[in-house]
Formats: sequence, C-alpha cells, structure tokens
Amino acid sequence: AAAAAEGGDAGEAVAGVGPGAVAKLPMVGGTSPSELPEGLVCIQWRACEPRSNDDSGHHLRNQIDAFLLLGQSALFEEFRETRQITKVSAVSVDEVQALQRRAAAFRHALALREAAADTAAGAKGGKGGKGGGKGAKSAPAEDAASAGADEAASMNEKVVQRGWERLLVDLHLLLRPDTTNTWVRDEGKLCYSTGDPVAIKCDNEVLTFLEEMLNVHSGSNKAHPALCGFIRDLM
Repeated sequence: AAAAAEGGDAGEAVAGVGPGAVAKLPMVGGTSPSELPEGLVCIQWRACEPRSNDDSGHHLRNQIDAFLLLGQSALFEEFRETRQITKVSAVSVDEVQALQRRAAAFRHALALREAAADTAAGAKGGKGGKGGGKGAKSAPAEDAASAGADEAASMNEKVVQRGWERLLVDLHLLLRPDTTNTWVRDEGKLCYSTGDPVAIKCDNEVLTFLEEMLNVHSGSNKAHPALCGFIRDLM
C-alpha cells in the first residue's frame, strides 16, 4: 500500500498483484481430505500467549494449546462418515509433558514385566524337564508356589489396569477440561459419553502412540482407530 501511494514503478508492481495474479499461483500439494486414513489422530501443539509472570516480572510462555484433526471412526455411528477439526484449550506445558512421561514409564514397566514373565516361563519349563527323585517329592510345593505366582500376577494385572484407566481419564481431562462426561468428571471412571466402559488394550503400540501424541515438539499424524474413537467421543 505504501509503495502504491508513492506511485511510479513500485505502485504499478503492487497494483498488478490482484485476484488474477492469485489465480495463477501454483496449487498447494499434499493429501486431500478425502484421502485421510480412517482413525487418524493428527495433533499439533503450539505456544500460547504468556499467561503468568515469574518472580522477576518476566512473562513466561508456559502455556500451549493444540489443533486436532480427527478421522472417521467406526466405533460410533455418528462418526463413521465425518471428520472433525477441533482445538485443545490452553494447558500447562508441564502438565502435557508429565502425562507423556507417565505413558513412557508405563511402556517401560510393561516391557520389564513381559521380560520377567518370559524368564519365569523358561525356568518353569526347565524344571519340568527333569526326572523323578527329589523333584517328584517337591511337586506339591512347586504347585503351591505356582498358584501363589498366578495369584500375584492376577493382582498385578488389576493394578496395571487401574493405572491404565487413570492415565486415559487424565488424558480425557487434559484434552477436554470442561468435559460433559459425568462419569469422568465426577467419578473419575473411564467411560464413553454413553456410559459404556472404554476398552482400549494397554500395550506397547498404544503407549508409544500416546507418547508421540503428547510430544509438544512434534505431535502426531498417525492412525489409531481405538484412540481416535475415544478422542472423538470426548471432544
């Protein structure tokens, strides 16, 4: 505008950039919305305006928000043919990173537990291969020990399941702090908005996906049908 006001060649150059010139710009490449995979969870975190001050009076950019693109989800009839673009409200960077660390710790703990289970199974198989003698007399003791181990494993599984459900409840509240889901909001109970329990298996794949999704530097752009349906329902 300043160049146009000055007139001359500069003004003519600026005047030439009009609707016709825009029409001649090259088309933007990339995947069209019709080709987005089902179950897509695309999230990008970004810094917000400063929300607080430190003791010295300097502004701290300690808040982030995110844009979400969610694909179709076969888990809910109303989401089978539609996609959703939405936004995550401002949240503390520390809160997002703390939840990411919990997902990472969960994944490492599961890996250690699986390794220990494999070792125990191998040791048990080795003992079973031995002959009679003292081994035969100790069979009742071995059966009792095995039963105790099974009971402990069962209790451990319940603890893991409770921790996993708590992680997903906290993810729900992070993405939607003003949730209308009364089961999550009032009881801390992991349910869909319909009241049906959320049944997402806790495994290495889903925990790795959560770690990537909660990475404030890169976010995620992958498909995970179970988590996509979960997030679409809560959003």
